[in-house]
Order: sequence, then C-alpha cells, then structure tokens
Amino acid sequence: MDASNSADEPVYGSRVASPREHDPTDTFVYVNWARIGMSPFDLTLDLGYRSTAAPPAQFPVRAVMSWEEAKSLRNLLDSAVTEYEQEVGAIREFGSVIGPAQEAPDLTPLPTADDEEAS
Repeated sequence: MDASNSADEPVYGSRVASPREHDPTDTFVYVNWARIGMSPFDLTLDLGYRSTAAPPAQFPVRAVMSWEEAKSLRNLLDSAVTEYEQEVGAIREFGSVIGPAQEAPDLTPLPTADDEEAS
C-alpha cells in the first residue's frame, strides 16, 4: 500500500490494485490453472490458462519466492478475498485444488439419452 492509502481504505478497487498503474509494456496473463513446486528454501508458482480439461501445455508465468514471501502473499490474498466477499458476496468454490500428486479430474461430459439414441 502506498502512502496515499490508509489502512482503513479497501484494497478491492483501490488505486494500488489498478492495472492502469502498470507500464504499458507489461504482459497481462489471465490465469485459471496453477501448479506449485516446493523446496526447503522456496516456493514456485507456475500460472497458466487452460481451455480444456487437461492442464495447460505452457505456464507463461513463473513466480519463485521465499517461504516468508509466500506466507505474506497468502495473507494478502486472504485479506483481499475476505474484503471482496464482504463488498460483493460469497465466491463459489469449485472443489479441491489439483496439485502435482493428483490426477486431473475427467471433465468429459457424460452421454445423454439423446446421444445414445443418435448412435
């Protein structure tokens, strides 16, 4: 937070969170899939976009941070989500996060009665 914002001002929609503040040469990536790598010294977040049930072929964003920074990020995200839900309403949850040790769920649509009649 910069000096112009007090601790009482909401972060959601604030000047600090505005994408217009970024350099126009910055790259923005919509993310709906994440992969986490961990070591005793740091945490790696690979962020990408998937358009199918399978994980993305590429992860265009890689963020590597210390565990202290990861904990600060977690607290910042928790505060932002809490504030957003207070202002806008509850956010839907889609279930558990898929991690490196789990298989991606099969999101193939189940056949309907119409599909069976057509074949």
